[in-house]
Amino acid sequence: MKRGFTLIELVLVLGIMGLLVSAVGLNFKAVSAYQHRTETRALARRIRTARSTAVATRSTVSVSFREDGYTVQGQGPYRLPQGMHLTSNVSEDLQFNKYGIPSIEGKARTLTITYQGQSIVITIAPVTGKVTTKL
Repeated sequence: MKRGFTLIELVLVLGIMGLLVSAVGLNFKAVSAYQHRTETRALARRIRTARSTAVATRSTVSVSFREDGYTVQGQGPYRLPQGMHLTSNVSEDLQFNKYGIPSIEGKARTLTITYQGQSIVITIAPVTGKVTTKL
């Protein structure tokens, strides 16, 4: 009686292992893309909440941005997961006055969250303060 595996058995085992490894790799990318969208939606939601708070309390509410996260007045700071980066087309903090109007002069403010070469843009309208997300 010989001991060992046949060539067919080895090829089958290696093929199954290859399929399992590729499935795990694809699933990891899907989770990363999901987390990217989730973080972007969370930021957009917090900006909308800051605007609503400014109107409800009839006071100014500010949101400050950094490359690795952001802070909403009275909350945070919120850090983005490792590998995600936040950029803004304006360097100063975003402020909503008691009417919910943002401190933006003339043009929309854009925030971009980048992860693994993919970017998602949040836009804040200059007069209305409306927050939109472009996924």
